[in-house]
Amino acid sequence: MSDYCSIQICKFDEPVSRYVQFPFLIKNESIPSFCGYPGFDLFCNGDDKLLIDLDKLGAFSVEEIDYIKQELWLNDPEHCLPRKLLSLNGSSFVGKSQFLPIMEQDYWFINCSSDFFTSSNDLKVEPIECLSGINYGVFATQMENITKGSSSMCSKIGPIKVPKGAYEGNSSILSGNIRLTWSRPHTCARCYEKNGRCRFKRSSNLEVECFFPRHGMFPLSFLYKLEALYYYWALICYRLSFHFIPFYPNELFYNSFLQVFIERKNIRYAIWSL
Repeated sequence: MSDYCSIQICKFDEPVSRYVQFPFLIKNESIPSFCGYPGFDLFCNGDDKLLIDLDKLGAFSVEEIDYIKQELWLNDPEHCLPRKLLSLNGSSFVGKSQFLPIMEQDYWFINCSSDFFTSSNDLKVEPIECLSGINYGVFATQMENITKGSSSMCSKIGPIKVPKGAYEGNSSILSGNIRLTWSRPHTCARCYEKNGRCRFKRSSNLEVECFFPRHGMFPLSFLYKLEALYYYWALICYRLSFHFIPFYPNELFYNSFLQVFIERKNIRYAIWSL
């Protein structure tokens, strides 16, 4: 079955950390459903952004997939993770999908007038840009009573469940990525650690196995980048030919190549068939 499965990407310049392979699958008509594990479906939006729909929690952008640690790094497709978390009304990520937070912490969102920020510099809090305006600012904190003594300037919402990762770095603006993990299938983590690939066993329902595709002496990541480099330099040569070659009888070939290149760059495609 693995002969039909490929590593997938949403766009041509996708980083290796967002390459999609088993147990994940970008759903489309060209890739069979057995190339992914149930509940691990991803999709590409109109901007070629890799997304996942977490059932009752809504859609999140996939920033990174760590197949060895079995971690999924997520953020908000609209670039405002705090607003996304607020829209969940304090709901926990636990039990909403097959993905679990490594840890959750309670946060309060504090909405204060601009006077509060000018008079409380010792708190070292920074307003969340996508939630704040000219005359007010919103920040996140684990301390419910942080504005004690300034209650007339502020109001609060909470507690809101915030998964680990979002509060790393500057915790008052929740600028990090949510980190979720999965427990099944667990066999694939050890497989990818050994530079193997994971797939369903041919004679089972949800049992998976590790296999090692033949791709020569080079790691797969090198081969992926080599292919991308080939198309990059081919396009440069195509463009330079119009400046240095006064007559080009192979113009039909160049135009055909350019059309193929554009199609390959813009569609969601699998980049390495095994």
